[in-house]
Amino acid sequence: MDKSALILSALADEAFALHFLEDITASGHLAGTWGNASQKKGSHDYYNEHGIKTSTWEGENIVVVGDAWMREEDLERTAELVKMSLEHLLDAFSGVEKATMEINDRQNFF
Repeated sequence: MDKSALILSALADEAFALHFLEDITASGHLAGTWGNASQKKGSHDYYNEHGIKTSTWEGENIVVVGDAWMREEDLERTAELVKMSLEHLLDAFSGVEKATMEINDRQNFF
């Protein structure tokens, strides 16, 4: 496989992974995981609209909503996660190794 194809493949994998990374910031994807298809859809929609109370790694209490009900703070939190993931991918492309995230990289996330 040539270098261009390898990079394109890595970017496609990253895009696929980002979908799931973004889903973890939507409350309906956190809660709507049990029961039959109808129950899952109902739980998904209910919690996306009404939210789930949780806390960040620093102990800050927050309420997250999801999908069509996302607020500016939800979009910012999700965008920061996507940014961090893309930075790690670019680091890997450039040969920079980071074994662990710094605590400051994780602030304001679950």
